[in-house]
Amino acid sequence: MGSFAGREPAKRTVGVLGSERGVGVTQFCVALANFISLESGSNVQLLDVSGTGQLARVPTTVDKRLFGVTYFADVDKKQIPALMSRDYDYMILDLGSDRSCNYAEFLRCTKKIVVGSFCLWKRQTYDDLMQFVKNEAGYTDWEFCALFGKKEDKKEFKKRYGVPLRAIPFLQDPYELGREDFLFLKEFTRGI
Repeated sequence: MGSFAGREPAKRTVGVLGSERGVGVTQFCVALANFISLESGSNVQLLDVSGTGQLARVPTTVDKRLFGVTYFADVDKKQIPALMSRDYDYMILDLGSDRSCNYAEFLRCTKKIVVGSFCLWKRQTYDDLMQFVKNEAGYTDWEFCALFGKKEDKKEFKKRYGVPLRAIPFLQDPYELGREDFLFLKEFTRGI
């Protein structure tokens, strides 16, 4: 029997998928990456696989780092295996909302997070996504989050889909996390 002593800790991949554009996936990914890097000192990679090009606008250093996070903008899915072989503790994938294109990558992640919104004009797309994933094996272990959800929304979501819904606080600036943001992310990252 082999020994596990001295084995490298497992790399963690966190996939974040949105119910539609504009629900805060990129903002959440940046805040999560910054929090993990600053709180634990972990080596974090943030990959923009969304196809929106949002992370290309982040001013980084020459080595694509900012606040201890290495950014990879406009990543093609074919590049992911090579990036996975790099030295990192956490790889966070901003998968945007194109589930027809990025769903397989989402399923490969060790931690799966779904972000949506409960604004009246965005709620239906979250319900559509839930209808799509509710028969997926292990979906009850995923994290489901929403912006602008009320207590009643969370109760109804749990009753309908059998999973809890976490309310994401308004993250004003993912590079300057406030007290509420910090407390939310500290609780959220337990077990990641």
